[in-house]
Amino acid sequence: MVVHNFGREPATLAPSSDAEPLDEDMARELGVVRRSELALSDGMLSRAAARGAYGHLLHGWYSIPGCELTPDEARRVAAVLTGGRGARLECVSAMAHRGLIVPHGSLAAHVAIPHDRSLRNQRLLRVHRYADEAATSVHYMPSSGRATAIVEAFGCVGPACRRQLILENVQDRRVLAADVRAAAVPGSRAIRSLLHLLDYIDAGCRSELEIKVLRSIVRRFNLPEPELNYEVRLRAGTVRFDAAFVDHKLALEADSEEWHFSAPDRPRDLRRDVLLAGQGWQTLRITNERMRVEPAWIGKMLKDTLLARAAHIGTWPSDTKPPPDPGVFVSLGGQAAG
Repeated sequence: MVVHNFGREPATLAPSSDAEPLDEDMARELGVVRRSELALSDGMLSRAAARGAYGHLLHGWYSIPGCELTPDEARRVAAVLTGGRGARLECVSAMAHRGLIVPHGSLAAHVAIPHDRSLRNQRLLRVHRYADEAATSVHYMPSSGRATAIVEAFGCVGPACRRQLILENVQDRRVLAADVRAAAVPGSRAIRSLLHLLDYIDAGCRSELEIKVLRSIVRRFNLPEPELNYEVRLRAGTVRFDAAFVDHKLALEADSEEWHFSAPDRPRDLRRDVLLAGQGWQTLRITNERMRVEPAWIGKMLKDTLLARAAHIGTWPSDTKPPPDPGVFVSLGGQAAG
């Protein structure tokens, strides 16, 4: 039996606990075989693999010519068969198999086996253990559920990928933040960080930069709490800020370097900022690179700008030192316009 599009669109398939289990016969039809089944010497196999005719997946497992699976999909098949009875996909492998967005460069396959079984990690295989049987099958392979897989992956991937892993899948509606929260059992430091991140999402944060602004700038410098996703009506339409200090009429935009500072977008943003200035608003734009390199400088600039705006509007006592000129538009990404 040949299963077409194995693992390509798992999000469209209903999980099933009674599906036909994956076995070596099914894997062979998909193009994944044990090394012992190949009638090739080691030298011949190495040369064939170098030409791309065969793909080395895991220790003792190869994909053969005509394999319909991608290398990652084939490696997940080999991982489940290597794990043996009761094995299931876990962590980023379960995420990928169920159609979630996974971190770039996640080459290793993650498989979970019963706690009383023994299996060592390999270069491209990460072995986990479980004590429960809570798994369902998608495309004939048992795996953790979506929310559970995200919680598992949050503790495995690097800190730089964690927030983006949650944000992209929640924003793309591939998983609900409430489901992830329900699957997160408090205890470890990583889980506490995950729960804090879900609090930011519940508060309205839509991007990595918005979270960094709140965590690294606003709270570190004890600034007033901004309103997230604040809307202002203009004649040309409604504008939504990433964050806004409403009393000070100061808008904060957390911009990616390649998006808002690209040639087509910059004139549009400048026109919008001029219209906002006509209603008394000032816009500050912060790029990810500047946030990463100079968070203290951004915090000081933001605090000075708030003081200047407060002195002008009368919402906050002015500082004794001369404040910066509150121009129409200030970019904290290395460019400025007035």
